[in-house]
Order: sequence, then structure tokens, then C-alpha cells
Amino acid sequence: MKNVSLYIPNIVEPVAGYEAINVETEMALQTIPDGSCDEIMMIDLLDILDLQTRQNVITVAASKLAYNGTIILNGLDILMIASNLLSQNITIEQINQQIYNGKKSIMSAETSVSILKSLGLKIIQKRLNDNTYSIIAQRIPQP
Repeated sequence: MKNVSLYIPNIVEPVAGYEAINVETEMALQTIPDGSCDEIMMIDLLDILDLQTRQNVITVAASKLAYNGTIILNGLDILMIASNLLSQNITIEQINQQIYNGKKSIMSAETSVSILKSLGLKIIQKRLNDNTYSIIAQRIPQP
């Protein structure tokens, strides 16, 4: 079984110790056999992708998971950003720096959870820290 880290050259680096898969073109992910991965890392990747590509990458990655395999992903949480702005815990300048620093799409943790659940994955862990979320989801064998 494989441990894979998805990346885009010169933008998002792969996680050390994992097989690096360049998702600059969506076809690269298709080269991995379905059900062959124990772990797929998508760290600092999804916000760089446009919304449609983001959803496609998550969907295809989920199909590559072996039973009991996990996807680990993170991203900016738009609801946390809005909440922090309203409570004046963050400035407009800080928001601009976070949002417009090469990002093409931003979701909430709950939207990401919904997508993962719709693909049949079980949410093992969801954490919110400052304006970011991290999620661990697992492919559970069907009875």
C-alpha cells in the first residue's frame, strides 16, 4: 500500500517521506490504482485549487483509498475568518494576506466534512485552529 502526498511544484511542497504526486494536472492522480493508498495527504493544497478542481481532486483521492485508509487535509475556514473579523480578532490587512495569497477557493470545515461524508468517508478528527481547519477522514469497509 502507498502513502501519498499531493502537491503542486513551486507552490505546495509534498510531505517528506510520502510518494509525491503532482496534481498540477488532474490526470496524475488517475495513475494511482483505486483502493491502493493507506494515506493521502493534502496539506496546504486545496485552497490553491479552483472550486471545481478542488472537489474533483477530493473525489478522485477518496477512490484511491484502501479500506481503513485515511485522507488528511486542511484549509482556511471562511466562517472562522468571518467570525474573527466580526469580533475584531483579525484585521482587514491580515484577512487580505491570508485569502489573496495564491488562493483560488476557500471553504468552511463543515463544507469539507459534507463533501467527505458524501463520498462515504467517516470523519475521524476535525480541528479548528485560528482561521484554519484540519480533517482526518477514513474509508470504512461496507458491510
